Amino acid sequence: MAVDDTARSRITLGVADAPAPGFNDAVTGPQLYETLVRVDCMDRVIAGLAIEWSSDNGRDWQFGIRRGATFSDGTPASARSVAAALATLPDFAGVAAMGEYDLRVMLAEPADVRLFARRSLAVRRTEVTATAAGTGGYAPLSDSPDRALHLVARGVPAGPGADAARAPVPDTIGVRAFGTDLRRAVDAGVDMLVTHDAAAIAYARSRSGYLIEPLTWSSTYVLAATGAVGGQADVPADAFPSGVVGAAARPAQPPFWWDGCGAGRGADDFSGAAPAGSTATQPRILFLRDDPVARAIAERITALARGRTPQWVASRLASRDAPTAVGVGRAELRAALEDGGALAIVTRVRRVEHGGCNPDSTAEYGSLLHRWSVTALIDIRDDLVYRPGIGRVTVDADGTLRFGDR
Repeated sequence: MAVDDTARSRITLGVADAPAPGFNDAVTGPQLYETLVRVDCMDRVIAGLAIEWSSDNGRDWQFGIRRGATFSDGTPASARSVAAALATLPDFAGVAAMGEYDLRVMLAEPADVRLFARRSLAVRRTEVTATAAGTGGYAPLSDSPDRALHLVARGVPAGPGADAARAPVPDTIGVRAFGTDLRRAVDAGVDMLVTHDAAAIAYARSRSGYLIEPLTWSSTYVLAATGAVGGQADVPADAFPSGVVGAAARPAQPPFWWDGCGAGRGADDFSGAAPAGSTATQPRILFLRDDPVARAIAERITALARGRTPQWVASRLASRDAPTAVGVGRAELRAALEDGGALAIVTRVRRVEHGGCNPDSTAEYGSLLHRWSVTALIDIRDDLVYRPGIGRVTVDADGTLRFGDR
């Protein structure tokens, strides 16, 4: 996706949560940190920090690091410094520099090169005192007087090769948080926001100067239950229409990257030994309180569970009592996933997880979901809401946005 071939010197990006340069974030993180390779929207593996790669067995990988690359703190991105950064990650059996730009990465199990495109495997120097340094096209402005997050362009060539020319990009991207109602961002005149909130998108469409660009189907909402009751009935295609969840939605489309994760797992669940069930008197379906889509799904399931309960709901909720939908904070949701303190949980996971099945490297709660019986419900698509002059923006297969790619 190419949005714009002109760029103003400064733009503002509106986000829901407090701005922070997290490497795992789909919008700000990829501007700061690079993975060794990338997977573009055409599902092609292309260069990231590495410009070449090879393996004879899928376990022992050799990478050629892009010459001239530097971390945002000025440290050259040699094979040695990249190896030191990657050695802190638990995903690898070993990492070693074999020359100035030749890197060797050893895996415990064979994997496709797409594994190295995972956001969680972004290269960053964590020993830096303030923000971890990355090799991306932007660096955080460390002495910002308003303590907001400002990304400053570093002039790093982007694209599949070391000599790729960089398309027009803003010199500075200011990141501002507006909470869950991103209509406030439109009122504030931000230049760009990424959202699936139908109300915010409709509001921006009604205002002059904004354009809307659909992005990829990058997220899946799932129902994690304590255990199925007999055979699980199929979820109807119209169970969660867009008008109910308040976002562009479609029935979850297989294949799912978690298919076959572990012994005895079904086609759309992690199965395994499910937690014991809710410890509360009233059976609860939990969701993250600041996620309106998860709220809408949980409340619809609880409504369907009262009266003549559809078979697809009854086959997933192991309780005779009507459940209650309860919004909780991140810590409580994580605790419930760990100890089974709920009848079921509705949460969002990434639709694309590079490298296949590995729950330990998925979205925020992925390492815990494998203990539950998990049903994919709907896929969600974000839209890019923007004003002309934001520069060239592209999107990768996993929904990662990037500035400056040709």
